[in-house]
Amino acid sequence: MTKHTLSRRTVLATASGIVATTVSTRLSSASNRNNPAEPGTADWSRKNTTFGSDPVAQNGKVYFADNSGSLLCCDAQSGEDEWMAGTNGVVPAYAIDASDSAVVVGTESGSVFAFDPSDGKELWTRSVSGNVTSLQIVGDKLLFGLDGKIGALDLDSGGSQWPTKEGNDTYVPLRAAVTEDTVVFAEGSSGLRAVGLDSGAKEWSVDLGDWDHEASTTGISSEDGAVYVGSQWGRLARVEVADGTVTWKNKLDDHGITATAASGNYVVAAASRVHVFSADTGRRQYSLGINPDRDIAIQNNELVVAGLDDSETLVVSGIKLATGVTNWRYKVGEGDDETISTPALSDTHAFVADTQTESLSAIRRVAESPQTTTSTTTETATSTESSATTTETPTTMSKGESTPTPDPTESKTTPDSDTSNRGFFTRGDSVLKESLTPWGLTVIGFAVSVGSLLYQRFKYE
Repeated sequence: MTKHTLSRRTVLATASGIVATTVSTRLSSASNRNNPAEPGTADWSRKNTTFGSDPVAQNGKVYFADNSGSLLCCDAQSGEDEWMAGTNGVVPAYAIDASDSAVVVGTESGSVFAFDPSDGKELWTRSVSGNVTSLQIVGDKLLFGLDGKIGALDLDSGGSQWPTKEGNDTYVPLRAAVTEDTVVFAEGSSGLRAVGLDSGAKEWSVDLGDWDHEASTTGISSEDGAVYVGSQWGRLARVEVADGTVTWKNKLDDHGITATAASGNYVVAAASRVHVFSADTGRRQYSLGINPDRDIAIQNNELVVAGLDDSETLVVSGIKLATGVTNWRYKVGEGDDETISTPALSDTHAFVADTQTESLSAIRRVAESPQTTTSTTTETATSTESSATTTETPTTMSKGESTPTPDPTESKTTPDSDTSNRGFFTRGDSVLKESLTPWGLTVIGFAVSVGSLLYQRFKYE
């Protein structure tokens, strides 16, 4: 009978594997305790909540009106209730806004309310002649949209700022684009009208001419002295707010622009897909396979859109505006019968209401920073590190169109992230962090132990 012996090398390898397994298990436990929330995960969700309006996020709070007309305020970090106020009326989706000094809501019965953001105390109320379909806070003014009209109130007192002006809201609630102290809104079947923000006096009007269909203006937004307007029949145009000059026009293959948004060098149009254009030239940069249910939102160079993707899954996605790369993605549900609100954005979260499941969710936009505290005899040091993975969304571009110019406001890559000339261990390097996870160390340690034993067994047979 052959006598099997274990060499010192085998014993050491086996012991090393056991130690690695034990250490990795402890690391795994610690990691679970301090695992930060990643982008695209819901930090909290409120259930059994009905919605009349879209949510609005402001100064660490989220405001929304339920379908009974009550205005609710909850903490943006926890979702816990802070206060509730009544309006005794139905609040439409866009008839809500918030600032540092007031939260405002409008009702279908023609009332506008202002509440104190800190405790929900009513500041003032005013009756207007018509169904309030939209509210927009602009500095110390409050713009309100009615059935085909737009007017302005003083935000502090609720007093009339200027009389209502005739507009157009055949397809969507009448809302305005405001830039350079000028208010621009849809007028007539294919026109735009500009009035002064302070006085309401007419500054100019323009007929877009080939808008194809009566009363077809549907989406309007502004950025840096220009207005971008979309139509029910796929038209998109840039109009200079100074004098109403039409700089460029474009036409989408898929009809029906429902909303527009602009930021920096880019303008976004929502139709059956989301299309991103150069603000300067009107040339399409890329398109996304998402059919948005409602409006789109942009903050910190990130486009946030909620809607159905190509697989008919209802998602909320954060997209890098300059490139179309998906920063994060949150799955809401399946099918096309669910209705999700326009995302309300804070620096760290996107807040979305789902009327199908009657829930409000806080979806993380940036990775939570884990804090590791080390105590010494002289000081306590805290180091934070955040990371997020990105996946690229397939994009489509029109033939002959160029790729978008990178946004100059975006942060540059730091020298430490250059992998062309670095050692295996570099301060702040994420290679080991992402590759040798606690679970990976466990598998490696176990494999080393088993491999050593098998090697010795077959070596002497």
